[in-house]
Parts: sequence; C-alpha cells; structure tokens
Amino acid sequence: MLRLTLAASLFGCAIGMAQDNPNAGGGGTQPGGQQGTSTNPQSSMDRAMGTLFPGGPRAGALSGRVLISDGGAPAERARVQRVCGTSVVQEAFTDSQGRFSLFPGASTGANLDASTKETPRGTNGSAGGGNSGGRGGGSSEANLWGCELRASLQGYRSETMAINTRHQEDVSDVGTIFLHSLSRSQGLTMSATAGLAPKEAQRAYEKGLEAVRRTQPDVAQADFSRAVGMYVRFAAAWLELGKILEQRGHNAEARSAYARAIASDDDFLKPYERLYLLDVRESKWQEAANATGRVLRRDPYEFPGAYYVNALANLQLGNLDAAERSAREAGRLLGETDDPRASYVLGLIQARRGQTEQAADSLRTFIASGPGGLEQKDAERILGNLEARIWNRAARQK
Repeated sequence: MLRLTLAASLFGCAIGMAQDNPNAGGGGTQPGGQQGTSTNPQSSMDRAMGTLFPGGPRAGALSGRVLISDGGAPAERARVQRVCGTSVVQEAFTDSQGRFSLFPGASTGANLDASTKETPRGTNGSAGGGNSGGRGGGSSEANLWGCELRASLQGYRSETMAINTRHQEDVSDVGTIFLHSLSRSQGLTMSATAGLAPKEAQRAYEKGLEAVRRTQPDVAQADFSRAVGMYVRFAAAWLELGKILEQRGHNAEARSAYARAIASDDDFLKPYERLYLLDVRESKWQEAANATGRVLRRDPYEFPGAYYVNALANLQLGNLDAAERSAREAGRLLGETDDPRASYVLGLIQARRGQTEQAADSLRTFIASGPGGLEQKDAERILGNLEARIWNRAARQK
C-alpha cells in the first residue's frame, strides 16, 4: 500500500483554501477488395505515394503492407512505427488495403504523427528524425541504422522488420509486416515479444524468474541482463530487470529498463505501472499523472489501481475535477472493502474544496475499513479537525 506521506500538508492546503489522416496512403480510394484485387497493384501504390508526396515520390521513401497473419488486411488502420533504440516514432497509417508509404525522418507531411511518441528520445533516433527532412542526403540514412519498422494495432502482436540502409535515390518496398492476433488481456498484461525471443534468451529469462523465486537478486539480474543482451526487444525481460534494479535502490537504472520495455512493446502496460509507482514514491506527480493517464485510456479494468494513483497525482497538482473523477472510479472498481484508499484521497479532495461534511464522511468510510498503520492515524487526526469545524459552525448558527 502506498503511503500518503503528504497527508498533513494536503490537509493544511484543504483547510486553508491518431492523428489519423483519413487520406494517408490513398484512403479507401484504391480499387479492389481487402485482398488487393486491383489489376495494377503498382498503380494503386503510385496513387498512394502521390497522396503522401504530391509531385512525385521522394527519394528514400519506404513502402510496404501490413497484413493479418491469415493474409487479409486489418479491419482498422494500423500505425506504422519506426523503433530506434528507446525512441518510438509514429511514421504512417495503413490504408484500407493495409498499404503504407513513409519517408523516415520527414519533418513535415501527412504521414508523420510524431506527436504521439510516448517514449524517451534515444541515441539512434529523435522525434521527426532530426534534420533529415530533406531529399536524399546521408542524414536520413544514418538515422535508419539499427532501426526497425513495426505495426501497432490493439489486440495484435506485430512482427518487426529491420530497415536496411538503402540508396536514397530509390523508392524501396520493405515488404510485409504481419500482425498476429492476441486476446485483449494477453496484449496488455503480457508482452508479445516474449514469443519472438531466441530459445537461449528465453532460457535465460526463465532462469532469472527462478532466481527471483529463490531470492537470488544477483543471479536474477545477471540472467535478465543476458536475456536482453541476446534479444534487445525482450520486453518482459526488461521489465523483470527493472524490478530487480528497483528493489536494489537503483531507480534511475530501473527507469531506463522500463523505458526499454515500453519501446520494445508499447502494448505492454506493466512497465507503465512500475513507472507510475516509482513516480509516486519520488513525488513526481506530473509524470505519475501522465503514465496513469496512458494506462487508463487503454485498459482501466486490468489496472484499476491506476485510478487511485491518478487521483492522488492530480490532487497534488491541484487538478481537483480530474482527481475526484479518478477517486470515484477507483472506489467503484477497487471496492471500498478491498482497497479503501480511494475514500481516503476522496476525503482529501473534498476537504480541499471546502466540502467539510462530505470529506468527513469519506474519511469515516476509510477509517471504518480498519486499514491500520500511519494512514489510519493521519485520517483520524484530519477527521478530528473536520469534526471540530463542523461542531463550531453548528454552535455559531444556534
């Protein structure tokens, strides 16, 4: 249970008071059905390229398709992402037949969606690709070294495709990126990249888990490090490595490992959970609000505790409307009996608003659950002050 260490100061304050371009890639204007039945597939691609790059395709452009593993195009448009180290840049959207065209690193153009980049900038890539937006030249090619393309569509695991350096005067067909269906819970609470790891990396990962069970952190850290060394996109191993580092007090290194897990599989939400728990302990409230917001937009039911952290973070930031919404949702999903903290933070929010009676009721609910510990003592002290105010107000009105 997270300790609300700032309860006293909070009470003092309380009392004192995608991008989706529908025409990108040709939209639905291309002839043919889902299987691409155009009599001239190349002409369809040319029209898609013309939409993205008026006046003709740019040198160095990349094109390809995203298909479901059974061979059909996705029913919804998928994002095509460029992954370089820990940097993930949204480059393009597929059209109705799964086709995409992109110019990596372009600073302008309908295909670029860098505003949705959620992970830290890496050494091998940057939002917008740095200064590589011009035609040709070596800058864009250099930014592709060691990078991969992948697709992102909820409910699916994407294969990755290495971007080989190519002659900038060519318009290159990178081929097909396949998506494999996952159950909803698998896609968000388990990493799809685990199944892509080499057998040796998987064995190292399993040994690391066994070392964790045996309380051997040195061995576990070495095993997880070996696993990600053999397969750098092993998101689950990055997560476990981060947890070991965090337990040993190496929070900066743990954050880096969680960032690598997210960059490897941005549908994997558990690293976000570890990050926002770290944010609370380190009083990084804006970061906690951001991380919990991302999780809650994607899967609030698998991570109901994110509502509580989001409420606490927004309370600290003074965003009382957002804090109250999250606190009430936390109480609904978590239940007052199983986790009464939502009533605690709701009481603090109501006290900040000057809603003395409602705040007192919420704190009584929290105390009645018998949580024990310092939180209960804080709540009892705050409730005592609130009840004194209520009594004094009633006495003055007589």
